[in-house]
Order: sequence, then structure tokens, then C-alpha cells
Amino acid sequence: MASMNLLLALVIIIPIFSALLIAFTGRSFPSFAGWIAAGAVLLSFAFAVPVALQGIAGNATELHLWNFFFTKTLSIDVAFRVDELSGIMLFVVLGVGGLIHFYSIEYMKHDRSRGRFFALLNAFISFMLILILGNNLLMLFAGWEGVGFASYALIGFWYERQAPAKAGIKAFITNRVGDFGFMIGIFLLCWLTGSGSLAEINARCVELKNVTVNIGGMPFGYLELVALMLFLGACGKSAQFPLHAWLPDAMEGPTPVSALIHAATMVTAGIYMVCRLDGVFAAADTVREIMLLGALVTALGAAIVACAQTDLKRILAYSTISQLGYMMAGAAVMAKGTAIFHLATHAVFKALLFLSAGSVMHALSDKLDIREMGGLIRKIPVTGIVMIVGALGLAGVPLFAGYYSKEMIIGAVAADNYFAAALLIVGAAITAFYSARMIMLVFFGESRFDDETSKHCHESNWIMILPLIILAVGTLIVGHLHVSEILGHIEEENLPWVFYSALASVIFGGGFGIYYYRTHLSHSTPWKEFIKTGFGWDAAVDRVLIQPITELAKWVRDYLDKAGIDSLAHGMAHSAGALGETMRTLQSGSIGTYLGYAVFGLAILLWFIVP
Repeated sequence: MASMNLLLALVIIIPIFSALLIAFTGRSFPSFAGWIAAGAVLLSFAFAVPVALQGIAGNATELHLWNFFFTKTLSIDVAFRVDELSGIMLFVVLGVGGLIHFYSIEYMKHDRSRGRFFALLNAFISFMLILILGNNLLMLFAGWEGVGFASYALIGFWYERQAPAKAGIKAFITNRVGDFGFMIGIFLLCWLTGSGSLAEINARCVELKNVTVNIGGMPFGYLELVALMLFLGACGKSAQFPLHAWLPDAMEGPTPVSALIHAATMVTAGIYMVCRLDGVFAAADTVREIMLLGALVTALGAAIVACAQTDLKRILAYSTISQLGYMMAGAAVMAKGTAIFHLATHAVFKALLFLSAGSVMHALSDKLDIREMGGLIRKIPVTGIVMIVGALGLAGVPLFAGYYSKEMIIGAVAADNYFAAALLIVGAAITAFYSARMIMLVFFGESRFDDETSKHCHESNWIMILPLIILAVGTLIVGHLHVSEILGHIEEENLPWVFYSALASVIFGGGFGIYYYRTHLSHSTPWKEFIKTGFGWDAAVDRVLIQPITELAKWVRDYLDKAGIDSLAHGMAHSAGALGETMRTLQSGSIGTYLGYAVFGLAILLWFIVP
């Protein structure tokens, strides 16, 4: 046990120490920053393996460092715990994250700020470890806010350009909306249960299910309110409708950042939190219905939008939003094993897809428009093959990772709601369609890029290719692991239609995409342009929310501030100045005048005193 505690401490400390080391020395030794960062994460992964395997086997490891604060009713420790759930997450965060770090060494080789980049990348991993390993709400919240800061800094990494700076701010502000609800939720949980321990909170939720509060004269369950606030936080972090719009714009950051956010860290935080606090959500039936509805809108809507995108990374971004909808659907029907299973498989094939997209950009001088690609399988065959493997995993083709986890989620949802499961099957068909469209337009057909680009088009070197090969192998393997069973989920055996429907949707969607885009190019139409904007969601938010707030701020500035507060303040200042000027005339410096004032004052005094 002591050795496990030591290993757990090293798992957490090494990324933190390396982030600080790179932050202070990265500018002086930039060529070593990437190797230090990647080495730290891979070393942390090596130490994490035995601890994670112990946790997955049911032998939890707990590390208590010190008491952060205590009151008469509440005590919070700086403490960490590895059990079945956090053990699986360790493999996802450090395994996939380590490969992304290694890939980044070559990808960011010529960036003048790579020291800052790798310091932030290691900080991202450090905060995610605190989030998944913390055994109480304070530690979870510290990691939660930490990944929010790291994502803001990395999305806006190239802050000299306007688009990345705006994207970072958009991500930060959108997540603050969700985090406001999340904070209310965790404060209420601590107040209701008298504990910050995640295990104790889940255990006490059964007895608190019937505790109510009157809102607007109507009884409302406390746990329903808590679950709703927590779900709002998950909507922000895991890009669920209506707080999803920040994720496509996050593509403005470097491609390894996109891979890390979409695969192993930021967007998985909300799903993890819902699964970790499953006792709260199990007692909130109404909120779980809202969660399922939001998940369906997210999964289907984002999949449709992905079909209209022409930017390679934005296709993958909307596919992430859609797949997060599947995960949330699994969590909404209390099948957390299926949600985490899909989280793990998605982390592998989505990291593969994003890093492969980075390799395509590397070959085409940063081109992203799939209409200007084509025929790349002949130029960069290794990247082409591994990206096809990733697309097959995303589409849910049998033998590839995504099929098993997605089919399991659909089966779990079908046991609760047939109509919802049918919509998810439709989403699977759309996913197969846009995956086939992406592959056909990027890698097959005639080349559509210019001769100069063709002349410099080349395969990436081994530092970038090796992680792609490992992730491609992982896409073939990870779907066969019994992740959901580790977390207690038993797959439904009496729903054969789910299997056949899911398989048929993949065949139909993927087959149609291959057939159509084998001979056709993606042309723009007004309807496609509308879908491409996410059904005009950003414009609607701007019209309904941003512009009124901006106009209100201008009115406050021009009238309330300038005409009201400023006028009052200036008026008082002018009045004080005028009074001072008046009083100054009395200060003549003449002794005779002062004696006259004294005699006059004495006369007035005697007038009132003497009868």
C-alpha cells in the first residue's frame, strides 16, 4: 500500500514539476521543452499503470496529503483516490495524452513559443489528473477550473492573430456560464450532505431523495435542483446543447491542442463528473429526462452540421460534439459503464483523426479545405491508412472501437426509451455518411491542390507517424476490452434489433457517402451554408443575448454612468471647489480683518447669551 501511495504521488507530481520546469527554462532551452514534456507524461503513465490496474481490479488506492480546511460540519482534505472509474481515466488521460505530447515535438518544432506551449500542455494534463483523481468536490473543482484555464490559454495560443484570441475568450466565457451552475451545485451538495467526499455524497443521496424546497410555491426536490446545476456545468465542459458553440472555434489552436481537448481532457470532464456523481443523478429522474433530450439534440444536430463542413478540423470538431451526445445519453439512462466505454474508445480514434489531420496539414502547407485536397492516399499513404482506420472507428464499423461502445449505448438507451434509441441509430448513419465523405474528398479521386503544393507534399517523419500507428492499433483493440463490465454494466441480451439496425445504419450511411463522393465534389448552396453555421446558432445568440447586453452596457455607460454617476461626482467636486474659493476670500491675512471677525462673532454670541 505504501508503494502504491508513492507511485500515485509521483503520477501527480511529475507533470506538475515538468510544467513548472519548462515554464522557467523553456525560453532558454526551447529544443528540450518538448522532450521534457513528453518524457514527463510518459513517465507518469508508466508509474500510473500498476496503480490503475490495482484500482480496476477493485483495490482502491487512496492518498491523503493534508487537511485543506475544516469547520464544525465540514472537513475537506487534499486527497486522491484511484478506483475502477479513475483507473480507466488514467489510461485515457496519460496514454492518449502522452502520444499527443510525443507527436507535438515535431509538429511544434519551428514555433518560436514552443516552451510556453509545452508548459501549458503539461499543465493541462496536471489539472486533468487532479480532476479525475481527487476524492472530494474541492479537488474535482480545482481540476475543473484548471483545465478551463489551460484550454483558454492553448486555444488562444497564437494570440497575435484575432481568430485564436477570440476563440479562447469564447471558450472561457461559455464555460463560465456552465461553471456558475456547477458551483451552485457543489455548494448545495456540501450543505445538504455535510461532506465533500464523493463516495459519501453518493451514499447519502438515497436518503435525501425526498427532501424538497418550495420554488414559486411549488415543491422541488433538492437533488433535482443540484443535479440540474451540475448538468449545466457538464453542458459547458462537454459541449452539450446549448453550451456547445465554443468547441468548433477551439480549432484555432494548434492541432495537438485540438486532439488533447477533444480526446483525453477537457470535453471528457463533464461526462466523467456525471458518472462520478451518479448517485445524485440516479435520484433526479426529471433531470435525467432533460439530459437525454439534450443529448439527442446534441448528437443529431452536430452530426448534421458535420455533413456541411468543408474545414477538415471542423468536421472532426462537430463529430466530437455528436459523440459527446452519445456519451451523455448513456449517462442519462444510468448506464455509466457504456458512457465511459465510449469515452475511452472515442479518445483513441478521435486523437488518431486529429493527429492525422495535423499530418495532412503538414503535407499541404496548412490547407484545411477538403475541397482543395483529393488523391492524398498516393502522396501520404501511411497517414491515409491510419486516418481511414480512425474514420472507421468513428463511423462504428464492426471490428473497430467505435462500433462496440456506440452499439452498447444504443442498447442501454433502448431499454429505457425505444424512440431515443431510434434517433441515435439515425445519428450513427449520419456519422458514417460524413466520415465517408471526409475520407473520399481528402484521400481519393483527383488531386485538387496546385502544383506548388503537390511538389512539397510529403509524408510526416517518424516522430509524428509513430503515435498515429499506435493509435490505429488501439482503435482495433480497445473496443474489445471489457470497460463497461468493469464499471458494472451488463449489456442487454434481448435487443437484437439494436445490433442489426446499428449495422444497417453504418452500411447505408457509409455506402451512400462513398458512392456519392466518389464522383461528386461538395458544392455550396444557401441551405448548406445555413447548416454549416450550426443552424445559425451563433447568430441567434448574438441577436438575442449578446447585442441586447451590449446595448444595455452602452446605455449604462452613456446615461447612468456619464449623465448620472459622473455628473453627481463632478457636481460634488465643483461644489467643494466653489465653497473652497468662497472661503478663501475670508482668509485675507490681515490682522485687523481677523479682529473684526472676532468682535462680530463675540457680539452675536453676547446677543444670544445676555438677557
